Amino acid sequence: MSDDVDARIAALESRIEELEQSSVDAKLEEWKARIDELKVQATLAKMDGSDEVKSSLARLNDTWSGVRDHLEKLLSDGRTATEPLASGLRSAGKELRDAFDSARNAVLRSGGDDD
Repeated sequence: MSDDVDARIAALESRIEELEQSSVDAKLEEWKARIDELKVQATLAKMDGSDEVKSSLARLNDTWSGVRDHLEKLLSDGRTATEPLASGLRSAGKELRDAFDSARNAVLRSGGDDD
């Protein structure tokens, strides 16, 4: 009986890890899509030549890569406890939002004179 319970617990822990990974992957892909859309907007508006926009988009890409690496490390370190992962996700989300907002504002400033 104990072996059956242990096996079920192990299976549930494995499933939780899979769900955490897929959740992180989905969020990262969502942010990547937002970043790509911002790049398209900048290109279509011919703002991508602006040094400020280029710099902001480069920082945003670097931030996304860093956050992705950090979250993958969190998951691969076996930190499946809810609190450390949730804390890491919140921190990563804030870092991405800040970088995205900075890049979006640079795009808006560059294009603001055309409206």
